[in-house]
Order: sequence, then structure tokens, then C-alpha cells
Amino acid sequence: HYLYANGAYAPAERSPLPPFERLPAGEAPIYVSHRGNSDGFLPFGEGNRLAAVRRAMQRGFEWVEVDIQITRDGVPVLVHDHEVLDADGQRRPVDSLTLEELRELPHLEQVTTLETLLDAVGSHVNLCLEIKPQRSAEFGLRLAHEVARMVGERKKAGELRDVIVDSFSYAMISSVSEHCDCQTAIDLPFRKPVNDAWLQTVRDAGIGWIYIHKDVADAEVIDRARAFGLKVMVYTVNPDDTAAVERLANDPPDGIMTDKRG
Repeated sequence: HYLYANGAYAPAERSPLPPFERLPAGEAPIYVSHRGNSDGFLPFGEGNRLAAVRRAMQRGFEWVEVDIQITRDGVPVLVHDHEVLDADGQRRPVDSLTLEELRELPHLEQVTTLETLLDAVGSHVNLCLEIKPQRSAEFGLRLAHEVARMVGERKKAGELRDVIVDSFSYAMISSVSEHCDCQTAIDLPFRKPVNDAWLQTVRDAGIGWIYIHKDVADAEVIDRARAFGLKVMVYTVNPDDTAAVERLANDPPDGIMTDKRG
């Protein structure tokens, strides 16, 4: 763990307790800060920011997840939604705006680029990078290629800790797997059931993780995924999600994404 203060990082004095005490000792998954959240869901405009990532690190998270879109001029940025609102309340696709134009919009003046994130904290915290599907295949593959390049170059130079790149787009994540020596994951469509044919396809593509919603996550699904040699990330599970915590207690997944430390 690292603490950030006065422009520098230092090891935390102690590690915080795991957020889910019911999980068996010795089998605890990795805990991932969802969009940099660490004390509950952040207000609009504060998640997916470098400041949020640093706060999550201060709270003891060794993994942080962020969402990646791409601008018209090809810059990967930390933005969740494909569309953002301009000053008149009109929806503007992120990929229709340059980085400069994006930063002129309300709440986005301090939008963080992926390059800034990797250079600022990439050697101090493990990262989950969700690359968002785009309006066109061209921009989707452009985003995948840029992320693969930026992560690959920094990993080769020893400038990054561990990284998992994930996406709901099979084409995009397959491209990352092909061009980047990093862990990759595919997101199961929201609350869809897991079947063996899908697991087989994921494994054959060389993808190592599946990300599934907490409502479809249970011991049977996790065991089936592991039978195919796949790791499982469950999202988004918070300490007060009693039903999900109880379902995962006896056979926890390999990773849990959360908005709050317990």
C-alpha cells in the first residue's frame, strides 16, 4: 500500500482490514476500487479522476478501476459515459470532441488522460482499465490499439505494476490480447447468465478473466469458470450488499470490485 502526500508516495503504515470479514481467511480475492471510489459512490465529475485514484490508494486499495473513452483526436481519457453534456444540456459523444473541446465542458475541465494516470501512479498501484465500446468499429479498435500500446510500452520499461484491461467488446479486448503483454478480461453482458459455450470462446481467445455482475455470481458460476482456466471478477459488491456477500462467502471469486472499504 502507498500513501500520497506532498507530491510523493510512501508505504502505508499498515494495511486496512479486508472489507468483507465473512470471506474465508487465506482465500480473499483482490479488492478493486470502482472508478476510484473508496468511501461510497463519488459525486458526478469526481470519479474516474486522478485525485480519486490517489484517494483510493490512501485508503489502502492496491487495485483501482477506471473507464476509458477516446476523443476525436485519439486521446484515451477517463470518462465513463459515451456521451457527455455540454453547457446547453445537449449530449455530445466523447469521440466527436477533441481533448481541448472536452475540457471546455462543465465538470470535465480536469478530465484525466490515460497517459497522465499511467505516468502518475502506474508504478504504485495495480490498474483495471475498462475500454468502452465505441460508436464505430474504427474508433473501438483505435482505442484498443492506443491502450495496448501505452500499457505495453510502459510494462516493457518496468514502469507499471499489474494491469488488467477489460471490455464488453470482444473485438476490442481480442485486439488488446493480441498486441499487449498484459492480463485481459471480457465483461459478461449485464446480468446475462454464464454458459459453457461463452466460457470456451473466452478461453480460446487467450483472455484470462471474466467480469460478471453480482446478481449472477455464485459458487457454481465461479467453479465453472475456473474449470475453463478463467479467473472471475465480480462487480460491484459493497459491504452492505448482504445477499451478494453471503453468496460469495464460501467460494469467493478472484476479484471483487467495490465502491467502499468495509
